[in-house]
Amino acid sequence: MPHFTTAWTVMFEHAAGTTPTPAPAALDALSTDLSHPSGLLCTVSTLDGGLTIPGDSDSDSTACAMLAARITGRSVPDSTRLDTLYDPSQGCYRTFLFEHDTSTTTNIHVAAVLALDGRHDRLTEVLRWLTRAVSEGRTPCKWHLSPT
Repeated sequence: MPHFTTAWTVMFEHAAGTTPTPAPAALDALSTDLSHPSGLLCTVSTLDGGLTIPGDSDSDSTACAMLAARITGRSVPDSTRLDTLYDPSQGCYRTFLFEHDTSTTTNIHVAAVLALDGRHDRLTEVLRWLTRAVSEGRTPCKWHLSPT
């Protein structure tokens, strides 16, 4: 999972106020994978072409990578690429296709990208969903706790 790890390293060090230090080659590979034909990164590297997540996509890894790419000055695709996993019936993003229970941290990361891209209509829907999730006591995330 080299690119997921790279993205998290950059984000964590940036949030801690230190200078991100991932290898330039890893950052270049991360930037290349942001343009992968699948449209979204996968938690397992796309370098070998082996996408393993149902639907061949992962909005959380993509959002993290997009944030990491911005932090390091790399090019970032438009956030509309995340929209393939938007669930309009719930007003939130799924982490991957056919996900049964949506993730709070996935939607936190996507919300950060939407805010940076100025997509306020979609951001408002995600923030409403997050507010409901918190009011329902769903603050612990099934995937991880995010430093973001």
